[in-house]
Order: sequence, then C-alpha cells, then structure tokens
Amino acid sequence: MKQTLILFLFLCFINLNAQTEKKYLVLSDFGYNYIHKDATDLYYSGQSSIYGEITREVTLNLSIARKFKSNFYYGIGFRYHNSKKGSNPDGDIPKNSNNTGYASYIITYQATTIDKSSSPYLFVEYFTHLTNWLTFSIDLYSKYNFTNVVTNQKLQKVNTTLFDSISPGHGDVGGFLIIDHANSEKKIQSLHIGLQPSFRFAVFKNMGISFSFGQIEYNTKIKDSRRTDTDQMTKSFSMGFSPANWLLGFYIRL
Repeated sequence: MKQTLILFLFLCFINLNAQTEKKYLVLSDFGYNYIHKDATDLYYSGQSSIYGEITREVTLNLSIARKFKSNFYYGIGFRYHNSKKGSNPDGDIPKNSNNTGYASYIITYQATTIDKSSSPYLFVEYFTHLTNWLTFSIDLYSKYNFTNVVTNQKLQKVNTTLFDSISPGHGDVGGFLIIDHANSEKKIQSLHIGLQPSFRFAVFKNMGISFSFGQIEYNTKIKDSRRTDTDQMTKSFSMGFSPANWLLGFYIRL
C-alpha cells in the first residue's frame, strides 16, 4: 500500500511538471565592437591615412522560439546592426611635428561611412543541458539582410600662418577651405545561412544569461542598387569566433 501511494504521488508530480513545462524561449542579446587603427598600421596595410581610423559597431538581437521536441526549438527573430567608420576623424585639426609650429597650410582628408542593416530571420535550435545551470545550444538560421551604406568624403585645405614659439603672437590659424566633397549611398539585399553556437547560464529557474561566441556563415548578395543585372553576385563563406562576433544577453522561458 505504501509503495502504491508513493508511485501515485510520483505520477502526479510528473503530470504536474509536464503541464507547467515552459515551451517558449525569449532571447535578447547585444554586441559592441571598437577598433582604432593608427596611421602606421594603415600605412603598412596599404591604406593612406594621416591621423588613423576609428570603427564602432553595435548589434541588437531579439528572438522568440517554441519548443517542439525535447531538445529542439524553432523560432523567428530580428537583428539590427549599425557600424560607423571614420577615416582621419581629427583631420580638421592642424597638426605640428615640432615646437616651431605649423606649415603655411595643410591638406586633410576625412571620410565617414555609416552602415545600417536590418535582418529578419528564421532558425531551428538544438540544445543540451551540460549541468543544472549550464546549457549548450547551436542555431541553424536563415537571415535576410537589408543594408544601407552612406559614405561622406571631404577633402579640405586648412590655411595656417607660420607659428614661432619665440613670437607666439604670430600664431593665428586661418579658416577651412573645402576643396572637394562627395556623398555616396548604396542599398544591398543579401541572404545569409549559418550556424551560431552559444551557452546559456541559468541565474534563476526560467531566466538567465546567454552568450554567443561566434558563427559560421555563407552569404550571397541578392540585390544591389548600384547595378541592375544579377549575374555573378558576390558570395562568401566566413568563420569567426573573435570578440567582434560575440553577443551577450539574457533569456526568459515562458
């Protein structure tokens, strides 16, 4: 009788747990990348820059998935990526190489490129519990990118007067004369298929921290505003696990 009662209570517990099992997963993560290349690095990589180059990238991701087997989710998501690269970000500030001051004028070049992309995607995820608090997962995704890239280039002449440290009163700097100015814009659509591994760390029973540490991806360009034909569009395969590909966020099981 005692064994029967224990078995009955155990079956009731299993049934209750199955009824309250969380079937949905909501995940949001964030990535940030900052690169500063000085003039020396750019020169030896075959690029021309007087004062260096700065790149800042931000990635935001939101997805929701439903569990359909014991170790699988399927879902939809949306990713936003913003990248800003500035060549010679301080190019409008005259530079002097010694204490005697400036030359009579300096030619400077500046360029700013802003790259924005919006990407809806579908994915299937396999996951396995490594411990009670650690889960490994890998996503197979198909993502469609809508990318808009705007570049602003400016070539300017900075007029200066000779500055002598002995006679500081003669150190007035003249104004700026823009020699050339150009803007360009391109809109690209592309298809991306890839794998993204990640870990999830349970802080609470149904909530925790997610960490994606890279991706393996194949992509092909579908449309380019700069051309009308679709022959021989750009294709590429990449594998990246550097910090530039990392995403950190949180998840909730509902």
